Amino acid sequence: MFFLSQVSSFVRTPLLSVAIPLYNGSHVVCRCLESLAQAAAMIGDIGKKMELIVVDDGSTDGSSDVAERWMREHEHLLLPSLLLQQSHSGAAAARNRALASANGEYIWFVDADDEVTADSLRRLLPLLTTYHPTRFLKTGPMWPAVSSQPHPLSDEACDRRQPLSSVWDLLQPRSSGLDHTTYIFNTAFLKEHHLAYPTALSLLEDSSFVLSVLQTTADREGADGRIDAACCFFPDFRPYLFHADTRSTTQGRWDRDRSHTFTDNICTFFSQLRRVAEQVDRRNVWDCLDRYVYVYLRVMTVKDCPWDDIRRFRQCIATPDGTLYHTPQTGLARLLANPTAHRILQFLCKILQPLRLPLKKMRQAHRRTKQHQNQ
Repeated sequence: MFFLSQVSSFVRTPLLSVAIPLYNGSHVVCRCLESLAQAAAMIGDIGKKMELIVVDDGSTDGSSDVAERWMREHEHLLLPSLLLQQSHSGAAAARNRALASANGEYIWFVDADDEVTADSLRRLLPLLTTYHPTRFLKTGPMWPAVSSQPHPLSDEACDRRQPLSSVWDLLQPRSSGLDHTTYIFNTAFLKEHHLAYPTALSLLEDSSFVLSVLQTTADREGADGRIDAACCFFPDFRPYLFHADTRSTTQGRWDRDRSHTFTDNICTFFSQLRRVAEQVDRRNVWDCLDRYVYVYLRVMTVKDCPWDDIRRFRQCIATPDGTLYHTPQTGLARLLANPTAHRILQFLCKILQPLRLPLKKMRQAHRRTKQHQNQ
């Protein structure tokens, strides 16, 4: 079943397709759609410039009805809107369905529980028409929707393009190099090279997809390729606002099966990332791998994952001589991967767990106070 708004507008080829996978997000999807409506209202002749594609991935909470009702109530915007439904197959399959249905020259994947800034499209569309990237346009990091700091955005900053000597320049520790929502992809490039989100993964499928795009771009452009024509990077342009999702894969209590599934997913992704690091052999890529390893070892420790899963992850990322990594900044990561230290840290986590909620509430109260003072 699908609902199509402004059918005649889809005859044209819009500049941008905005794709939203939706699963049990009836309580947040309108917030996301409203942010896009506000952004679209700031550009003229919307129907020629963009289209909206929502793929409901078998929701059981009426999300599809909420999205359809919103589309009908906002037909006055003349925003071509497509709502597709499918049986529950995961976010990766929903995004692939949107990509297959996209008519836009470029495609931007937006999560249903996040937002875009009100002037995001007004700033983004001119960049696409000016530079015409043949692979993708990369924006700056996502910005928290709830933050004590004002959003760092200005017209002058948005126009500052950072040259790239290689697509691998984008992979840096603590960067957004593998955050798929910070990329606006060339639709024809994705379709031509059959690039799609891996449906076998329920975690890190978005990062794996971006890594495949970067690999394909690097292979196509070569060492002497015209990277500037293929990719554009605007590090100070931050059009994407994210909300912390308390129901994400890494949230909540884990049982043994969930720990095994989590480990399967991260091992698959890290095998891919490690192959890239070995092939490219750049320090920043190894540092990026090192950072990811530390983060997920920490998650596995806090979630009390069985040592068998920790050991399996360690084997996945170990070097041929049996050491963990190629980079030296891994003291804490090595500690987390040590069996004795792992059990001690898990014991400490259990003791400190009751303090997490009060401390979180204190931080939130402090953040609200700072916001009030800034106003």
